[in-house]
Amino acid sequence: MSMTKYVDARIDEVKDAVKPALTSMDKRLDGMNEFRDTLKDQAARFVTREEMNLVVDRLRADIKELQLAKALLEGKASEESVNVVAGRAQWGLVLGSIGTAIALIGFASRFLTK
Repeated sequence: MSMTKYVDARIDEVKDAVKPALTSMDKRLDGMNEFRDTLKDQAARFVTREEMNLVVDRLRADIKELQLAKALLEGKASEESVNVVAGRAQWGLVLGSIGTAIALIGFASRFLTK
């Protein structure tokens, strides 16, 4: 066998041995590309930091507004309770004044009739 035939035979054997490895490598690379594409699709659907910051800022503003509204309502409730108590005190003052006036009239009539 001549040297060229021997080298050609060895080259053919190497080519035949490399074909399954190339096929396997191509399948592996296709799988990796599918995985990369999946990650790209997933990343495209994610909310960006800027979008999330806008949402969080809006939520914080809403929470602050609700807290202020709650505080205002609680303030009105306590104001109403003060007004109710003050109203009762005013009625007490009126009734006390009437009682005092009646007592004074009673004293005056007792001393003036004697």
